[in-house]
Amino acid sequence: MGSIGKEVPTRSSRIPDAERQAILDRLDAADAENPAKQRRGLPRVGYRKSDVNVRIYHPGGTSTACVVATRNLSEGGISFLYNGYLHGKTKVEVVLQRRLGGQDMIAGTVQHCALIHRTIHLVGIKFASKIFPKLYLDPADWAALGETTAVNPQTLQGTVLHLDDEELDRVLLGHFLKGTKLGLLSAATLEEAKALLAKNPVDCLLLDLNMKETTGEKAVPLLREAGYTGPIAALTAETDATRLKAIQGAGVVAVLGKPYDAASLLSLISTSLATNKGDSDALISTMADQEAMRPLIVQYVQKLQAMAGEIRKKFDAGDLAGVRQHYMSIRGTGKSFGFAVLSDIASDAVQSLDENRAPQDRLMNLQRLEQACRRLKAA
Repeated sequence: MGSIGKEVPTRSSRIPDAERQAILDRLDAADAENPAKQRRGLPRVGYRKSDVNVRIYHPGGTSTACVVATRNLSEGGISFLYNGYLHGKTKVEVVLQRRLGGQDMIAGTVQHCALIHRTIHLVGIKFASKIFPKLYLDPADWAALGETTAVNPQTLQGTVLHLDDEELDRVLLGHFLKGTKLGLLSAATLEEAKALLAKNPVDCLLLDLNMKETTGEKAVPLLREAGYTGPIAALTAETDATRLKAIQGAGVVAVLGKPYDAASLLSLISTSLATNKGDSDALISTMADQEAMRPLIVQYVQKLQAMAGEIRKKFDAGDLAGVRQHYMSIRGTGKSFGFAVLSDIASDAVQSLDENRAPQDRLMNLQRLEQACRRLKAA
C-alpha cells in the first residue's frame, strides 16, 4: 500500500473474554432472528479469534497496528470488534493464520462500522479480492461454506507439477484433471521434478509423502532450493500424526488423503493456487522492456525470492540487525531494477525497526515484504 506516512502508536483493541463472548453471542442471536441476514450473498462462517493482527491506514495519512477480535469470515470479507470508529473505505490489512501453518496478509477496505456496546464497534471489511476460507478454517466448518466452495473445472488454469514414483497414481491424477485448463507435468523422481522446474513455469506442485527415494518432508526444502517458490500440496495415504505435522511444518499449504476423488483433488488445487498471486497481481519491473536489463532483472527476482526466506529465518531467530541489513539492501536496489514499490515497502520495514515499534508491527512489515517478493516478475 506504499509508504504509510506517520505512524500512530500501536493500539490495543483487546476486549475481556467474557465481554467479547457475550457481545458475539448477542450479535449471532440477532442475526438468527433476521431473515435478511440469512440471504446474504457469500456464506459467512464463525471465525472467533481474539488475537488477529490488523493494520489500519487512516484517511489522514497515519496508520495503526492493532490486535482485534474477529467474528466471522467469508470469501469476500471479515468482521471484527474495534474500540473506536473507522471511516468507510478506510484501507486495512488483516493477517490470517493458515490452518496448516503460515499466514497471509489480506488487503481490504472498511464497508461499515457500527457502535454496538459502549465504545466497541463492529467493523465489516471487504477484501480487495476473494480468498479461499478453507485455508484458514477448521475442516469442521467447511460445510457452512455451502456451494461456493465447489470448483468449476473450467476455471482452473495454470501448470501443475505432480511428483510421485507410482505410475498408476500419476495416470489417475492426469485422468482427474481432464476437463480443466490445467497443464500437467509428471515426475517420478526428485531429480526429474527439479529438471522440469528449471525449464517450465509451474503454478502448483503436488507430491506424494512416501516415495522410495525420499519423503515429502525432505523433498520440500530441496524443491525450494531448486528455485520453486509457489504452493506445494501433499497427496498421501499416511495417517501418522507426526508425519503429517512434519510435512505441514515443511511448508505445504494443504494435505489431501488417499484415496481421493476428482472433486477433492480440484478443490485442493484451487485452494493451493489461491495462495499464489496471479499475473494480474504481479509486480512487474518497469524496466522489463529494456532487453539489456532483462537478464539482470531475472537474476534479481531469483535473489530476492531466496532472500525472503533468509530474512524470515533471521527474524524468527531475533537477529534484527541481520534483518535490517537485508531491508537496507532491498531499499537501495528495488527501484533501480524497476520495482519502486519494493523499495517503499523495505523503507517502511527499516523504519519499523529503527523506531522499535511493537512486535506485531514489525511482523506485518516483514509479511508485506515477503508477499511483494513472491509477486516479483521480470516481465
